[in-house]
Amino acid sequence: MVLPPEWRDGKRWLTRRLNAGEIHGYKVGRVWRMTAADVEALIARYSNTVNQPKLATADPADESPASFLDGLSPRSRRRLQRLT
Repeated sequence: MVLPPEWRDGKRWLTRRLNAGEIHGYKVGRVWRMTAADVEALIARYSNTVNQPKLATADPADESPASFLDGLSPRSRRRLQRLT
């Protein structure tokens, strides 16, 4: 219903995400089922709609400064912590 027919293995992609708990569904026997709300959540999660730009805050001092650590993966952060 949600996956494009041209995907070679869309059923497997969906099953892996359901098993990992990334998306919601329920299992009846060996078959995964999804409610309409689950499907809507799936579409919302994987849609590529452009978010509205953030409005500037009244006081820029309220925001914490960005750090280069914000761009690192958890694995890179752990490696960096081991080095220091």
